Amino acid sequence: MDTVCVGLHQTYSVVNTPGSTYDWTLSNGGVLTEDGTNIAFVDWGGVPGDYVVSVQETTADGCIGDIVDTTINVRSEEHTSELQSRGLISYAVFCLKKK
Repeated sequence: MDTVCVGLHQTYSVVNTPGSTYDWTLSNGGVLTEDGTNIAFVDWGGVPGDYVVSVQETTADGCIGDIVDTTINVRSEEHTSELQSRGLISYAVFCLKKK
């Protein structure tokens, strides 16, 4: 499970296949912005909890790929900084504790 802080704007991506389109979904909240490319953006808002970011590729020939997803735990505070890549979805996390 990946972790981010509330209020962050995160970028998620998968390996691009020329000619393919990508259908992104976000469960349970946050604001997802995507335009059918291999990159999507999520504004996590202010509600902590577990969310799922998913993407499904459709090739230029109309073949529909498997759904690739990752669970994101949105926390109100995080004390660590990390840069990670998990599976096909990449993300960066940097949060500071509120005083």
